[in-house]
Order: sequence, then structure tokens, then C-alpha cells
Amino acid sequence: MMLPIKDLTVVLTSLISWFLFSDTSSDPEGYVRDTSVIRAEYDFIIVGAGAAGAVIANRLSEVSDWNVLLLEAGEEESMTGQIPVLAASLQLSNVDWQYKTEPQENACLGYLNKQCNWPRGKMLGGSTSLNYMLYVRGNKRDYDKWRDDGNVGWGYDDVLPYFIKSEDNRNPFLAGTKYHGKGGYLTVQEPAYNTPLAAAFIQGGVEMGYENRNCNGELQTGFMIPQGTIRRGSRCSTSKAFLRPVRNRQNLHISMNSRVLKVVIDPDTKVATEVQFEKGGKMYFVKAKKEIILSAGSIATPQILMLSGVGPADHLAEIGISPVIADLPVGENMHDHVGLIGMVFLIDKPYSLLSARLMTLPIILNYTLFGGTAMSVLGGVEGLGFIKSKYADPNDDYPDLQLHFGSGSDISDDGASLRYAHGFTDEVWNEYYKPIVNRDCWTIFPYNLRPKSRGYIRLNSKDPYDKPLINPNYFSDPDDIKVTIEAVKFSLALSKTEALKAIGSKFYDKPFPGCKDKTLWTDEYWECWIKASSFTLAHTVGTCKMGPDSDPTAVVDPQLRVRGIKNLRVADTSIMPSVPSGNTNAPTIMIGEKAADLIKKDWNFDFNRTRATKDYGSFKIMLPFKDYAVAITALLTSLIFSDTPGDPEGYVQDATNIRTSYDFIIIGAGSAGAVIANRLSEISNWNILLLEAGGDESISGQIPVFAAGIQLSDKDWQYKTIPQTKACLGNANRQCLWPRGKMLGGSSSINYMLYVRGNKKDYDIWRDTYGCTGWGYDDVLPYFLKSEDNQNPFLAGTKYHNKGGYLTVGESSFKSPIGAAFIQGGVEMGYENRDYNGEFQTGFMFSQGTTRRGSRCSTSKAFLRPVRNRANLHISMNSHVIKIIINPTTKTATGVQFEKQGKMYFVGATKEVVLSAGAIASPQILMLSGVGPTAHLTDKGITTILDQPNVGENLQDHVGLIGMVFLIDKPYSLLSARLVSLPTILNYTLFGGTPLSMLGGVEAIGFIKSKIETETGDFPDVQLHFGSGSDISDDGTAIRYAHGTTDAVWDAYFKPILNRETWTIFPYNVRPKSRGNILLNSKDPYDKPLINPNYYTDPDDHDIKVTIESVKFSLAISKTEALKAMGSRLYDKPYPGCEDKILWTDEYWECWIKSSSFTLAHTAGTCRMGPASDPKSVVDPELKFIGINKLRVADSSIMPKLPSGNTNAPTSRLQLKTLGINRTQTSVDNGLDLRSMIQFREYAIAITGLLTSLLLGDTPSDPEGYVQDAKNIRTSYDFIIIGAGSAGSVIANRLSEISNWNILLLEAGGDESISGQIPVFAAGIQLTDKDWQYKTTPQTKACLGNLNQRCNWPKGKMLGGSSSINYMLYVRGNKRDYDNWRDTHGCTGWGYDDVLPYFLKSEDNQNPFLAGTKYHNKGGYLTVGESSFKSPIATAFVQGGVEMGYENRDYNGEFQTGFMLAQGTTRRGSRCSASKAFLRPVRNRANLHISMNSHVIKIIIDPTTKTATGVQFEKQGKMYFVEATKEVILSAGAVASPQILMLSGVGPAAHLTEKGITPILDQPYVGENLQDHVGIIGMVFLIDKPYSLLSARLVSLPTILNYTLFGGTPLSVLGGVEALGFIKSKVETATGDWPDIELHFGSGSDISDDGTAVRYAHGTTDAVWDAYFKPILNRETWTIFPHYTRPKSRGNIRLNSKDPYDKPLINPNYYTDPDDHDIKVTIESVKFSLAISKTEALKAMGSRLYDKPYPGCEDKILWTDEYWECWIKRSSFTLGHAASSCKMGTSPDAVVSPELKLIGINKLRVADASVMPQLTSGNTNVPTIMIGEKASDIIKKAWL
Repeated sequence: MMLPIKDLTVVLTSLISWFLFSDTSSDPEGYVRDTSVIRAEYDFIIVGAGAAGAVIANRLSEVSDWNVLLLEAGEEESMTGQIPVLAASLQLSNVDWQYKTEPQENACLGYLNKQCNWPRGKMLGGSTSLNYMLYVRGNKRDYDKWRDDGNVGWGYDDVLPYFIKSEDNRNPFLAGTKYHGKGGYLTVQEPAYNTPLAAAFIQGGVEMGYENRNCNGELQTGFMIPQGTIRRGSRCSTSKAFLRPVRNRQNLHISMNSRVLKVVIDPDTKVATEVQFEKGGKMYFVKAKKEIILSAGSIATPQILMLSGVGPADHLAEIGISPVIADLPVGENMHDHVGLIGMVFLIDKPYSLLSARLMTLPIILNYTLFGGTAMSVLGGVEGLGFIKSKYADPNDDYPDLQLHFGSGSDISDDGASLRYAHGFTDEVWNEYYKPIVNRDCWTIFPYNLRPKSRGYIRLNSKDPYDKPLINPNYFSDPDDIKVTIEAVKFSLALSKTEALKAIGSKFYDKPFPGCKDKTLWTDEYWECWIKASSFTLAHTVGTCKMGPDSDPTAVVDPQLRVRGIKNLRVADTSIMPSVPSGNTNAPTIMIGEKAADLIKKDWNFDFNRTRATKDYGSFKIMLPFKDYAVAITALLTSLIFSDTPGDPEGYVQDATNIRTSYDFIIIGAGSAGAVIANRLSEISNWNILLLEAGGDESISGQIPVFAAGIQLSDKDWQYKTIPQTKACLGNANRQCLWPRGKMLGGSSSINYMLYVRGNKKDYDIWRDTYGCTGWGYDDVLPYFLKSEDNQNPFLAGTKYHNKGGYLTVGESSFKSPIGAAFIQGGVEMGYENRDYNGEFQTGFMFSQGTTRRGSRCSTSKAFLRPVRNRANLHISMNSHVIKIIINPTTKTATGVQFEKQGKMYFVGATKEVVLSAGAIASPQILMLSGVGPTAHLTDKGITTILDQPNVGENLQDHVGLIGMVFLIDKPYSLLSARLVSLPTILNYTLFGGTPLSMLGGVEAIGFIKSKIETETGDFPDVQLHFGSGSDISDDGTAIRYAHGTTDAVWDAYFKPILNRETWTIFPYNVRPKSRGNILLNSKDPYDKPLINPNYYTDPDDHDIKVTIESVKFSLAISKTEALKAMGSRLYDKPYPGCEDKILWTDEYWECWIKSSSFTLAHTAGTCRMGPASDPKSVVDPELKFIGINKLRVADSSIMPKLPSGNTNAPTSRLQLKTLGINRTQTSVDNGLDLRSMIQFREYAIAITGLLTSLLLGDTPSDPEGYVQDAKNIRTSYDFIIIGAGSAGSVIANRLSEISNWNILLLEAGGDESISGQIPVFAAGIQLTDKDWQYKTTPQTKACLGNLNQRCNWPKGKMLGGSSSINYMLYVRGNKRDYDNWRDTHGCTGWGYDDVLPYFLKSEDNQNPFLAGTKYHNKGGYLTVGESSFKSPIATAFVQGGVEMGYENRDYNGEFQTGFMLAQGTTRRGSRCSASKAFLRPVRNRANLHISMNSHVIKIIIDPTTKTATGVQFEKQGKMYFVEATKEVILSAGAVASPQILMLSGVGPAAHLTEKGITPILDQPYVGENLQDHVGIIGMVFLIDKPYSLLSARLVSLPTILNYTLFGGTPLSVLGGVEALGFIKSKVETATGDWPDIELHFGSGSDISDDGTAVRYAHGTTDAVWDAYFKPILNRETWTIFPHYTRPKSRGNIRLNSKDPYDKPLINPNYYTDPDDHDIKVTIESVKFSLAISKTEALKAMGSRLYDKPYPGCEDKILWTDEYWECWIKRSSFTLGHAASSCKMGTSPDAVVSPELKLIGINKLRVADASVMPQLTSGNTNVPTIMIGEKASDIIKKAWL
């Protein structure tokens, strides 16, 4: 399992701390603050913040002039305890009182001292923070009996309203019915997760004749899935429910860690006056003016009363309590539900709640995100049954037995918690439970609901810190045991129902310890078992019994007042006269509710008056809107934004060194300016300065749906218009708000992101009517396309849309049903559902927007961030432009004056100044610079440089109508309560697909033509913005302010429907005729200009008429069938200010439109473009300012006429047109790297961080925790193992199983690489410090394209060895390989049948179709499975093999020949190295020392006796000589093992002598016989489908976090290898199933990772890369690495010198076999690869060979054997399967015997790939692990 329960708690606690709990004053679930000021006096003091006390504190503090003190002995509740399934783990911790009973005579006999554990919560919430959260009210008859016994007001009909009052039931079938409430403080619901076992239990009950029913309703008898006090999958204690929401009430003080010593009672007046308590070592005496309420529970309440002098007089006198103030039977009448544990039923299905299943990262994070996993199960209890024994009345609904069904048992948590919580002795555990630990099972806890046995509470002493004496006297009444035995019998019968038999249910029938002398299954046996394994249900009641005055056993009266004592009440379980028939949590909360009302009534509270302190309601959402923004901002900051130089979305760095001059200065980094800065800086010898008045864009503004929330912030210029005469009449001062972005990206960082280009005719009108040559639609379309990277596959790459530009465009991935209904409504109205940016505009469509992965794609993100590191681009933020510097004589713009951080700058522009400050700021800056209307400039005191009267004129804008609200009946609106839930927020952060991705709430757009429009053809005059919500949907927090709605309008019109289900339309005229202007307010550049849009002032009222028509259309569409199906209807309350108009007339609509106007922020036209001959033109069609040299304007101000749509797209795309850039770009940045959020290397860092914290642990009990480096190395061990690789790790594990053998394992490297845990990144570990980085000697027939003709030979230098660096492929080889070892090489005991058991021994195969079969096993250390991700291209490859006549089969099974998706050594999607599998789980064995960074110098061998006696190694500069008393085992691998042997004097004598080493044993074959699989790279096949493993796909946030959570993304692919094929070439002569070719299929190729890792791992030179690979960089491809599995070429390992740190000489001699067999077979493998690429399955992908001639082979005839041979020899690479350099066998060339003993040396064995006499037909990792397993058994056999 991933982490043990305790350590996972830490992880989960962190997550919950961050995600589920916040600590702001407005958070209804924030922490309760411990009061720091305790007053001398309060009205009420409540002792105990548990189930009742928390409720009473809440309810009494509702009265604002009552001061309340709540005292709690513990502290804030445990965060771990929020996880329902971990409930038992809180017991015996510091939040549990840890009570124990007195030794029992008839119960708990199997426990230490016969004492039962009695857990009770010592924290806020009391036992509601510790219990199993089951919400059970009991039976109606229970309460009616209370009433009938004289407790007036406590009958069922009396108490039911109090159950309902607290309840907020989330089951829609129960909430709001007669028996259940909605809207209370206490959340009640079923867990969102149920195992199949739960359903079987319920069905079993039905088979037994019981109904599946709500047992808290009309009838109790029956079965049900339990309801619990949980909220969003976590515990809802009374602290969370009742205290947290009201913790900020000024009249409520909550004092924690406050130990009450006694209640001070005046002995004369018998009045309770104060409470004495200790806190932090200080004693307090606090008075209560009105009452003291004891709610400390059925144990502590009687204890406190007795300490206070109230109780049995004789007992108090005996203890020394004086005076006795009231002689009452306090502590008597105690009774409790006692159950039986240990009824374990084993099953055949993997359904149980085993900790190994719970404690996995997917389960934990799924739970944290969504609350719906097994972690939400109520303490493991999944079912309840209320049944009748033979002793109950069969005709009455009054069951006497309750069954708790658990989908697991005490054995399910690996013995970590439950056994201790239940109190079992080690003897019972070891004998009964341990043999079945972690088996799949279920259990029942059966118990008698109405016990007759009675016990008591007594003081142990008068010391208040001394725990009381608890004696429940369980089963002292013989009837109790009889009823419980019936419960056991029923449980057995239930287990035999068909429903439970179907899952293989069978009783675990081992006799229970202590009962073996009883006849099994008799009543006598059951009685023995029940009494041995009893446990409390913690339902203790009755110790301060409530009763009438006539009842001498009563302590309190029915008003809960303590008899004979004034101003003292008790309100908790202790007052119950008898225990209810069920769990006691809900009844105790009911008591708290009723007690509060009793108290209020006694103190004359007016129940009809409005509560002065009203707090609940808001707690139904987890965090308020504003705090959620903070949470999500933090997530986005850390996850979506990074800040590394290679990150194309990293923060823009503010320019700190501003030069005195630049070629171009651009003013304004908005929609146009950002684009221009990007494109001009493509010319590397042009220096650009971009000035932005604001800072970087807002992080919270990245969330599309929150767009309105940025307005009126410091990221908004917060403009307002001057008072309007015909618009915004409902706004304050009749001023319209005009939001404009004051940050990088400008208004593209504040707008609603809608991507609308306008109508074709708009641009043709610019050209034809306004003389803007080159600005017709055909002229501007290429510029729209140039920027665009459209994500809609049906649009991208068509005539009207492009792919690959900087600006990402796409629809929101979330679409509500109401959005679809709106579009369908448009279709019903006769309009098409079409792309409004395409051939035609008229129609309806889901909105496209400038978003990327669900977040805003501003022009800053799109155009500035990717190029921010260009040396020739300076971006200066917070730079307020004062004016453009213009030479008044030459009329030439020479520079810009601006202020930044209090400093004034004057910067020259040698080429041009480009003004892109927008339609407001551009004319303002021009006028401040002396360019504008002379009269106006003179009036403001500005010297005119150029009289240009049209600067600031021609102002146009789209103005809309707010307030058209349509109510619906369906829960489809974008309500903030839905948006700001944890699942929605984190789903959005991970996947981008929730409502948070909605474009400012605008889901769809319609373009229609009103009856007023006279223009023919496709030229609509009305645009509709459809919103799946309205101004009231965000709880009134943001949109109302953004729209400028006054409080009066809000309160009268919107507030009455706050948070109702709604939708809205914002309709507007797209071609307004009204014109306004921009003027200066003063010559102060910091003074905002005067803005007058003159809305609705056109002479013929065209604008208002069209808008009225748009409103009428909106009404009509609301009545279409599609919207009527949602219950759509206009909210028809008259709009404020228009009440005097006749409703729904044009006059009424005109009034409403003019009252509720708001800008669409499409301001344009204030620096109108046109020919110089037009006196109204300000700039010419090249955007040059007419009359001023070297000055252009490029933003929306130049538009001669507003386009028919939103202006962001036209602004950012059209400015490129005039730049005239025709030269070749010298700085190209807009390639694939833009599409990946962070580059490959940076993402590795990000994912490493996740894996470090989430996948790897570091605690002693964690089976995957880090291996600790041995610090105290002994002088001798029994065994020393050299090398912690594939074999050495196994041997260390297996030998250390013998506890009296001491083992030292030496590893030259450190712990394995964390980034190497990610399978697809395997190549990235090569050439790092985790790789030995070997290279071969120069080869004559291989690696000819590599530098110096040397092949890279990666080998792992870390724990796990090469199993920590390889591609994780699980391939055993062919059966005949091992039979060949046995028969040909004399390796007795190494045939296939001999080694298969060792393959099986290690294996834990996760494939359910393979595990447990003849060839595969389950339960070993080594996890094996397929990647859970499979690309379509891999499936096509396997299908292609089938087309070629091969089977899709398990190549590790009966036959090898065939094709299969690759199996690998992975666990939960990450690498399962030999270290993770074999070392980590046993790293805490005291007899195993693992020493890392320990470089072996040599094995110490006695030259006389030829005996290995120890090892010399160096570690951290210190030399060690350590003795091995039994053996040295050399497992350093096929390279290092022969090297170490030769360094130790064992090897070819001549070679050793040559190197200066004295030979101890002349063994000429050490290092010889070297074999390896050599492959070919570069066989690249192009495809047409987007299926390749491109780094841009791998390194996206959804992919990375999906992988981290669930393990199933492409990141889990085994080094990119998705499938394998084993085939036989025509060269092979062996008959039968013995293929000679292996094919590794990769769903990508060397070019798929942007050239960052694989090319270097393969050793490709720059020349080859640039010529062959680079031209197809990042194209969609696949590849095959074909290789010959039984090469005949042989090489060797030799020492380079006698220096042990010098790498050896490696000569594999690839392709040097005499008959060229190896090259011939490899050529055949290439030909087969070509053939498979032409199968139908792969042709369907558009598969074709990339047929560029391979560099160095251009002189060969293509596709001939000669060409292929050239290519193979030039592009060779090792598969990393080096073997056989210390050959095993009996022949003269053998180095080790079949027992792996080094021939000629005693006490030395070799066990690794080097011993293989012949290379196996496949990958070598698993055979090497098998060798380790077999070696261990050989060694054990030799020494045991």
C-alpha cells in the first residue's frame, strides 16, 4: 500500500487543512478561537462542548444580550478525525479521555485485566468528534415511554420538532418530509460511496423478510444504508455544525483546555453560583448570573456533580467530599449498548475496506476533492439493521436488536488501529485474527437495544483529575445475554442469504480463544464468545436520570433542573431515563435543542422576536465567495503559473534598466500593444520598449467566470462617464461605469474573453465608405488567422480559422443544459447554430473565447509571456505616460515622457512611437501632448502642436440592458454556491472543465436582425449575450457593483430573488448611431478624462428602437419549447423607476433600457482612421498620425466604425497589418513550446515536487519510505552483498528474512531518482548522476553515427540499479532460453520449469486475467501491470501484428511469439524498481544494513586459501574493510561485477599483470562472453492523428495532476514503449516458439520531446539531429526499435587501469559475428517493421515511413539491404541488456558454477545478469530478479 494509515493521515491532514479549513472571520467552518479574555461573570456557563453543550451555546447566544461562556476540557477537534473511515484511529489518542471500566465479570473477558475501553471525545464537539457519526434517532416508543414515566413534554411528538430543527438532510427524498428537516445547522446524509457489500447486506435483510427503509421515519424495523452526521464527505461534529458558524458572536466565549473542578453551590441557599476551572495552570472562579448547564456527558457530568457535593451522601462522605449539598442518586442507573466484535465473514470478492485499498493516492485525493471514496464511510459501518429477536413482540414496530454492518473487520487495517481501540490482547490477536489479516471480509456488530443490566459511576477520589470508577455491569441481567445470542444467530443466518452467498461469504469459523472448551455454535459457545469479545457502542446514558418528583431515582426534573439545586441544569445523555433504541448522538443533540428552548422559556425569552444574532444559512457553502477566490488564487499561483526562464507562461519581468533610447516605443500593453511588441521584437536588431501603466495581470482574473470580480479593483482604470441624459438613469448620478484594464494585456485581461470578429461587411465598409484601403475583409482575415490557435477541431485549419498562432481560442469545456436550450431556442426561431466568425454571422453558437486550458488567455499571456526573455524587448510596468515628446517645428515624435515609481523618464524613439493605449487613453495622451482640438487644449492650458479637432471625437460603444431575468425550475444556473465548492474549484484547477471556465458567465451568443434593419443579406444588427445566471447569482457580491446598480434598485428588484435559478440575456444594437467624445478634465496627466458616450442620442432614435426590438426577441426566445421545458418565465416585477409605465409596452421597455443601461466596453473610434483627404481622419490607413511624423496609433480608437460584435479580437489582430514586416524573422518563438505550459525540464521539477510529497514517504512504518543510509557499519557481517540492483536487492531482502543473519548491502550510488518514478521520463535519467554514464570503446560496425563511434551504455548508479533507470518492461524471455542454459551450458536446476517458480515468487501481477494463473502470481513484492493509459496508435500496432498473422497474447505465458500491450514493473502508475519492491518494505529490519555511496575497491581474498573474507570500500572519503563470515555475493551487474573481480585479482592473469594487479586466480573468462541486445533508432513513421506522446501533451497540468491522482495518463507509459512484438525472421532456423526478433513499439519517437532528452540518451550527434530529425520536430509519429534477441557477436569487459574509480573498457563488438548473422536478422526486423506500418490498422492512422535518407547513407540505394545495413550500423543503440560476462556453467569457459559459486574462490558467489550463459530472448530485468530469488534459496540451502 502507498503509505500506512498514520502517515497518510499527515498527508491528508495537510490537504484538509489547506482545502477544507480556512481561518477567516467570514468562514463558517473556520477554526474556533480559544477565548483569551475570561470575564468574571456571564449569564450562562455551559460545561462541555459536546453533542448537547455545543447546541445550547449556539442557541443561547442567539440572544445578543445574553453572555455565554462555554467550557471545554479539550481543544479544537482533530483534523484527522474529519475523515469518517479513520474514526477508530482517534481512540486512545490525546483527544480521547481513554476511560476504562472496572474489571467485568461477564464482559470484556478477552481484554487486559477484563477491562473494557470506553472512548469519549476530549475536544470541541465531544464524542461527536470521535464517534462513528451514525445518525439514528431511536424508536418512537422510547420517547413515549419517557413521557409516560412522568417526563411531560418528552414524548415522540414533543421531541420530533427538535430533531427536525437541527437537521439539514441532504437526501432529496427525505429532506423536507414529515420526519426530516432541511436548512438546520447539522448536515445529515448518506456517504457518497458504498461498496457492493453494503448492497448485499441490505438485500440479505430483504431476503430475511425485512424492508429496506428509512429507520428514522415512520417505522424503525428494517434495513438501511446509514445516514451520518457528515458534510461533503467529512465529519460534521457539533463543533463544526453549531460552534464554528457562530464563533464570532461577541456574546459567546469558548474556552478550551478548561478543566472544570466543580460547580460552586451555596450550601445554604442551594443556588449554583459559579464554576471553578483550571486553564493553563491558572485557577478561575467565574460567576453565572442566570444558570450553569452541565453538558459534560454521562461520565463527567455525574463526576462533576459529585465533586460539587451533589450525589449519594454515603459515597461522598466516604471519598471526603464535604459538605454534601444534595443527596441524589447521581451516577446510578448507568446503562449502555454492549456489542460483540469478532464475527468475521470471509468473501471471495475484492470489496472490503482494506487499508491497502484506502491508503492509495487516488483514493485519498479523490476523497479530498470529491468526498466520494471509501474514506467517507462512517467508521467503516455501511449498513444498519433493526430486527426483532424471538423475545420481541412480532406485531409491534419495536425491534430489540440493532446490527452494525461493517465492510471490513478488525483485520482490515493491518492491525494498526482497530485491535487497540477494541482492546484485544496480543494473544487473542495473534491466535484468532492474525492468520487472516488483510483478507477480504465483512463483519456485523450485533447488540441488544434495550439492556436491563445497570451499572454506576463512582468517584475514585476527590481529586478532580482522577478518572472516575466506571462499572457498567454488562450482562449482569441474564436476559441481556439471551437477546444478544439471538442477534448472533440472526447474523449467521443473514450470511447465508443468496445476496451474501453470491460474494462467497462464509463465516470464519476458527474457535474464539478462551472458548475452545465449549461445543461450537451452541448457546454456551456464543455466550462465551460474547463475554470474551464484548465492546461498548459508547451509548452510555442514565447517570443523572430525568424523572418526575415522584421518582426517587431521578436526579433532574423534566425541565432538566437538578433536584433541590437552583440555577443548575443537566443536558446530555446522562438525563435519559432509558437508552433509546439506537445510537445516542442524534438524541443528545435533540436534548440540546430542547434544553435551549426550556432555558429560554424559563428566562422569559420572546420566541416571536427577531433573533438579534442570525448566523446560519451561509454555512451551507463551504467557504464564501471571496475566500474561495483566495484559495483558488493560491492554487493557480502555484500550479498554473511558474517563473522560470523557459516557461512560456511565466511572469513578465519588469524592466529595471531602461535605456535612453529605443527603436520603437509602444504605449500600452493591451490588446494591440502586446501584439505589436511581440511582432516587432521578432527582428532581433530592433530594440523595443513597451510601456504599461499597470502591473502584471491579476491572477484571480485568470478564472473566466470571475471576470466581473476584477472590475472596480486596482486592475481597472475605474472610469465613469459624465452624467447621461438617456442612459444609466438608474445608476448613481446617472454615470455609467466604464471598466478598462490597467495591467499587462489591458482590457483583454479584464473583459469577458468573447472571441467575436464582427461582420465581413464591417471591414468592407471601412474600405469602401471610409476610404481605408487595405482594410476590407479579405485584407484583414489573414491577420485574424495569423494570431489564432483554435482548439475546436471542427474549425481549426479551415478557411476561417487557424491553428498554431499565439492566441488560444476555444469554447468553454463546460456547457450547461440551459445554454444548450438557448441555442435550440434560436433554432426554433429560425436561426442556424453556426460559427458566427465564419462564412455567415447570423445565427446562434456556444461562445468562443480567448481561453487556454480553461483560464483566460489575455494578449499578455498569449503574446508577451512567451517572448519576455527576448533581449531586445523591454517591458516597463507601472509606467504612467505623461506625454509623447513631439518636436513642434518638425512635427516629429521623438520620444516619450513617463513616470515610474516617482521617477521621471524621457526616452527617445529612433524609429517610431506607437500609441496603443486604447480608445480612452490614446486621445487623452495625444491631447496632453499638444495634439487635439486647439480651443479645448488652450482652455486646459496646453500649448497646441497640431490642431486636430477630431481627436477624441467619433466615440462609439455598444450599450446593453441588464435586468432581463428569467426564472427556471431546474438547478442549472451558475450560482456562486455551486461555483465555490471544493470539487468545482479543484476540478477546474485540474481539468479546466467546470463552470469556472465559463466566459464571464456568457455561455452563448446570438446574432439576429431586427425589423428595423434595412440592410439586406447577412448583416445582423442585434447581438445577444446569453448568461446561464444573472446579477443575483453571485449572492450580490460582485456583478451588481460592476454594473453600477444602486442599493435602492438592488433591494427593490433583485434582492427578492437572490440566488434563485435564473438565466439572462444582455441584448444590444451592434451598429449604434449615437456618437460621443473624450475630452480632458485638466492638463494633469493623472486626472481621468471626461467621457461622454451620448448613449441613445441619435436624432431618429434608431438606437433605442433597435434595442427595444432586441428585448422583444429575448422575450420571444424565452417562450420557445426548449426554454419552456426548463420552466422558463420572465421575472415580471416592474423595474424600479418604470412603475408608472404600462407593462411590456415600448414605453416601458424604453424606460427600463435607459434605467438599466451598461457598457459592453466596446469603445472605439476616437482616433478615426481614414484617408488624409478626409478632414475627419486622425490616422491614415497605415495608421500613421496625419500631421505628425514617426507616430502611429494602433488600437480600437482607429476604427472608423464599430464592428458588429465584440472588439477584443479586431483590436488585437488588425494592428499587425500595418507593420509591413517582410524580412525573415530572426527571433522565432511561436513554435510548440507555446503550447506546453512549462518546458519538459521544468515540468519534471513540478512533478518531482508532487511525487516527493505524495508518492514517497519517510516514516518507519511506510513500506515505500526512503531507505536510510547505514551510519554505523560493523566490522563484520554474515553476508556482504555488492550492488543493490535487480538481483542484489532481492538477495538482501530474502537473506535478511533469517533474523539471526546480519547482512550488509553496498551500493555505489544513492537512493533512486524521484523524477525517475515517472515511467515516460525514463530517458531523462540517463546521463545524470544516477547513471554510470558508461561508453563503449569505438565500434567498427555499430554506433557509427555517434561521436567517436562510441555507444552510450546507461547503467543505474543508485538503489535498484538499472531497474531504477530502465524502461521497466517485464519480459521473462523464452522457455527455451532456460532449457538451453540447462542442456547446452550444463546449468543444472536452471531449466524453465526450475526458474518459473522464482518468477512467480516475486510477482504481484495486477492484471486480473493473468494473476493467479499458471504463469503469473499475485502477492509478491514486485508489482507488474500494463500502463493504464493506452494510445490508439498502440492498439493499432497490436492489431497490425494480428493482421500479419500473429496472436495478441501474453508473451510471458505459454507462448512467446505474438504481440501484446507491454507489461511493466510499475505500481500505481509509477516505477516499481527492485529497491521499491524489495528494499523499502524491509529497510527497518535490524539485521539489514544498507550502505549507499559505497564504492567497492575490491573483494578481499585470501591468496592462500582462495577464500573471500570481506570487502574493501570507500564511503565519503573514508576507507572501510568489512569481514564477511559466511559469503560475499557479487551483484554489481554485467559491467561492474567482472571489473570488481579483476580489481580483486580474479581474471585473466596476463591482463591483470599488465594493469599492475597481482593475480590471485587466473580466470581468463572473467569479462569475456559479453552479450547485449543492440537496436536501431530513427525508424520514424509519420501519422495524421493527434495520438503521439509529444511533450506538449505530456507536460500539461491536467495530464500531470491526473497522473499524480490516478496514474492513468501518458506519463505512465513505460519509457514511451507501449507494446511489444516477438516474431521469427526468415533467417532463424530453430523450430517452434522461439522468436528471434523483438519489436519495441513507441507511440512517439526521438523528436517527440522537443529534442530535450531522448536524442542525448541515444547519443545522436548534432549533425545527424539537424539533418534528419529536426525537420520533423514535434510532428505526430510512432517508431519501432527492432532488435535481434539472440545475438552471436561476443564482446568483453577489460580494466582501463588498476584505479577502481576508472571506468572499464567495454567492447560489445556489435555485428562482428563471422557470418553476419546478427546484421542479417536485424535487417529482417527492419523489413518487418516496414511491412507492419502498411497494415490496415496503421494505414487508418495515415501511417507512412519518414523517408528522408539517413545521414551517412545517402550514397546507398534506398530501401536495399545495403542501405538498411548502413542505417543500422550508424544508428545503433544499446537496449541495456548487457549480460554473460561471468558466465555460469560447467564448461571450461564458465566463471561460476550452477550454484553461482565463483569457480576457484571459496565463499564468493556472483548473482546478476553477468552469470547468464546466454542472453535471454527479451529484456533482462526480470530474469535478473529471478536470478536473485533463486540465488537466495541456493544460499539459504547451503547455510541452513
